[in-house]
Amino acid sequence: MRAREFVFEGGWDTKITQGTVISPSTVKQALSTIQEFVKGFNTYLADKGLGMVAMGRPTGSSAYHDVDPEDKIYGDIDLQMLGPEVPGAITHGQYTNYWNNLSHQYIQEYRPEYVHPEES
Repeated sequence: MRAREFVFEGGWDTKITQGTVISPSTVKQALSTIQEFVKGFNTYLADKGLGMVAMGRPTGSSAYHDVDPEDKIYGDIDLQMLGPEVPGAITHGQYTNYWNNLSHQYIQEYRPEYVHPEES
């Protein structure tokens, strides 16, 4: 089964995230949390008989978090995710929407402690 890419955008500005400084260490912490999310999300997907996703790499400016100095500040974190093909999803928008809806359902049903469900 071939994997396709979808991107979770990290720049959504809410009251909870306003004022957050996104430095290289913030990116590293976020990536660790995303790995935890992927593990739980894949368990959720397996329970539904669906294929698993994998965390890709950050894209955009935060892709350089391993080499940038700690005083570097990013506007957001864009993260590449990989997932299996979706039957009937012809466009990239349909594909991305499918995975975004499933991840939202997972968050609403399981309410992982590291996610603000009302802001997801």
